[in-house]
Parts: sequence; structure tokens; C-alpha cells
Amino acid sequence: MDVRDVVKAMIRLMESDIRNERFILNGANLEYRKLFELMAEAFGKPAPTIKVSPALSGIAWRMEKIKSMVTGIKPLITKETANTAVQQFEYSNEKIRKTLGFEFTPIEETVRHFCGVFAQQFNNLTI
Repeated sequence: MDVRDVVKAMIRLMESDIRNERFILNGANLEYRKLFELMAEAFGKPAPTIKVSPALSGIAWRMEKIKSMVTGIKPLITKETANTAVQQFEYSNEKIRKTLGFEFTPIEETVRHFCGVFAQQFNNLTI
């Protein structure tokens, strides 16, 4: 989902006569794996090769919990984030598309743009 699309949709809705309606702003339904592949491509890096199964994610969050208990540092992966990573959710943007004739920025374009912004900012950091 492109933040620029969110802003455009909000402005168009505020300028319209539409009131007391709810809209789902979802530019694409895709798995985490696909998102990570797009990000790797945008950064010129190899795509992830390990498929995360429910069993592997279960091991990962448990190991993180143990590490967190030993070090006192917040875990990088929790039971909730591990479960979310292996589930697939789909959301429909049909209502906003039909109501406003709204078109979302392709996810590939969004990822390329924001990876470029991130890379530029990261390269400008001084330590």
C-alpha cells in the first residue's frame, strides 16, 4: 500500500459528498515472501530462499522468547508476528475503486520508490 495513495484517497473523500462511510485502502494482496522478493530486487540483492513454514516460525518465536528472557531485550519475533507471517489475508478494495474510480499505484512501483528513498537516506547518514 502506497502512502501517497492513502493521501490521495483521503483528499478525494474529503472533497466529495460522501459521509459516514468506511473504505478499505488496499493496493495489493500479496504474501510476505513476494514483498521481500520485490524489496530484494529493488535493493539489487538476492531474494530470500528459505520458505518459512508454520513449524519453522513456531521454532523461531520460541527461540526469540528464550533469548529475550536471557538478555532482557525485546524479541524480534513474537508468537503473534510468527503466526501472522504464515497466514494469508485478503482484503477487497472494490468499494473505493467503484465509488471514486480510484486506481492504486502498482505495488512494484511503490516498493521500488520507497526502497530508493530508504537507500538514499541510508547513504546520507553520518556516523
